[in-house]
Formats: sequence, C-alpha cells, structure tokens
Amino acid sequence: MTNHNWQFQTEQSLVENHGLKLDEFEKIVEGLGREPNLTELGIFSAMWNEHCSYKSSKFGSKNYQHQVNALYKGQEKMLE
Repeated sequence: MTNHNWQFQTEQSLVENHGLKLDEFEKIVEGLGREPNLTELGIFSAMWNEHCSYKSSKFGSKNYQHQVNALYKGQEKMLE
C-alpha cells in the first residue's frame, strides 16, 4: 500500500513491514520529535501489534485490566 504523500526518510516499506499505518508512524514521529531508529520502530511495532495491544484485547481480571490501562495511558502520554 504505497502512499504517494510519504514525507519521511524512513522507507515506507520498512514501516509497513512492521505492521504500522501512516497515522501511527506520524504519532511516533511527533512523540519522539524525530523519526524512530530501527530498534524503536521494532518496539512500537511489538507494543501496538494487534495480538498484544490493549486496543484489541479483552481481559477477564479487573486488576490486570487496571495495570494494562495504566501502561497504555503511559504510551499515550508519550505520544501527546
């Protein structure tokens, strides 16, 4: 899925291969104040992966839910 408006030095195919969408990559860049290096890109990819992310998971334990919410809010704050 090539975006003809790609304005980053990081190759679009690398970002796509990490399973990140353009808007997600833009949030990362905005949060860091720069483009992520390869290690950081991998970390964000793992954190936001559909199997692992809060946005697609359902939890049975309220305590676990609370811990995940706190972690997720920390990620969001970093990207504000």
